[in-house]
Amino acid sequence: MKTDTGIAFIPFQHIPSKSPDISPMDYCAFGLFKRALSKRKPTTIDGLRKVVEEGWNSIPMEILRTALLSWKSGCRIIVHKKAIRSKLKKYSLHFKH
Repeated sequence: MKTDTGIAFIPFQHIPSKSPDISPMDYCAFGLFKRALSKRKPTTIDGLRKVVEEGWNSIPMEILRTALLSWKSGCRIIVHKKAIRSKLKKYSLHFKH
């Protein structure tokens, strides 16, 4: 589905559910972000804001870009595997004793 802006969206029903390993934020950004934050121990709210901003900014943009660009192919792989599993399930129902 494309909008008038030219941006393609995945219909809600086609989003792979229960697949956090496919989300670039889950498998890439949050791990790097948590690692950057774990090295710091802020003692004030302003210090926390500074640590969070510096932690996020320490993640190389190229790593995030690569992770985001891989998302589309990862989703396709999951959808394809689910389709195969679904077909195998239907097929196996015909041969139950």
